[in-house]
Amino acid sequence: VWGSMPDELLFDVAARGKLHDPEVIRQLLPRMLRHDRAEVFARRFIEQWLHTRDLQGDKAPDPQLFSAYSKDEDLRGDIRLQPVYFFREILSRNLSLLNFLDSTHTIGTRHLARHMDLKLPLNPNANTQPQWVELPPNSHRGGLLGMPAVQTVSSYPYRTSPVLRGAWILESILGTPPPAAPPDVPALEDAHNPAAAKSMRERLERHRSNPVCNSCHSRIDGLGFAMENFDVIGRWRTEDAGKPIDAKGELADGASFEGPDGLKAMLMARKDLFLRNLTRKMLGFALGRGLTLRDSCTVEEIVATVKAKDYASHALVEAIVLSTPFRYQAPTPKPEAAPERKGRSARQTSELEIARALRFVRSK
Repeated sequence: VWGSMPDELLFDVAARGKLHDPEVIRQLLPRMLRHDRAEVFARRFIEQWLHTRDLQGDKAPDPQLFSAYSKDEDLRGDIRLQPVYFFREILSRNLSLLNFLDSTHTIGTRHLARHMDLKLPLNPNANTQPQWVELPPNSHRGGLLGMPAVQTVSSYPYRTSPVLRGAWILESILGTPPPAAPPDVPALEDAHNPAAAKSMRERLERHRSNPVCNSCHSRIDGLGFAMENFDVIGRWRTEDAGKPIDAKGELADGASFEGPDGLKAMLMARKDLFLRNLTRKMLGFALGRGLTLRDSCTVEEIVATVKAKDYASHALVEAIVLSTPFRYQAPTPKPEAAPERKGRSARQTSELEIARALRFVRSK
């Protein structure tokens, strides 16, 4: 949880041999999650889950097209850290995990308020520190999908992409990633071509007319269309290529929605899919490995526990920390020594096989 050395209290509990007691863990965990040191956990998990670390690399917006972003170091830092501090507040206040889908509050700074064109009730004495603030009505900014970091990481550096945004939602929110595109898929019309001055929806509609493309895009594009009011760096807009934005979306099952608020309402109706995906992401993060079929029962047990506790954030972390895979991880086997060139006797061979067998059994 802290990603660093324990403090005196934890050392004392460990010295008394109490760290294996589930009840003691339940008592210690809220304190640890409210501590400033939990920011390390929040940052590492968010960057891995949402891919926001990519904002400093391949996902950085084109500096010529989006100079408002590239020339403002403070704004770039605030955009990248907004979801981190958002998760930090959810943990410290033990708020519902459903705030990730939609919320009445967000993390604000004066740079973010200006960038998102919002009047936020910021404390003027807090200088540039991020603050937990209530959002104004109809701001469209509640939850992760209202944050510029998410809108930027799911765009191309030079234009928005309903395909990337839809795929990001399927993978990061719902846990149902689309398959990779087949190698013979034709490219989308070049957005930089003046002769192709069409909205993104118009270009994609033509692209989807190809049956090879439509089978996947019918699952993906509707989710991304609902996010088209946000440009590459997350600013609100009402037009694309001089035409009003059509933010209507539809799923393959016929469910329809419009704009980010309609999209979030649809996702909230599928909140258990989100919780299961978040559980898998956080359990894999805690274990430091990808999950396998053997982890499925653990995931379902954790999901049931968190639902019974009204999706509380502490309930998820506690259930993971107390889970069997986390508490009883098999040790990493040591590499075998290089075999000797000389032949071994039958006794030496037998002893070596016994030693290997014992190591195998103890690792289980």
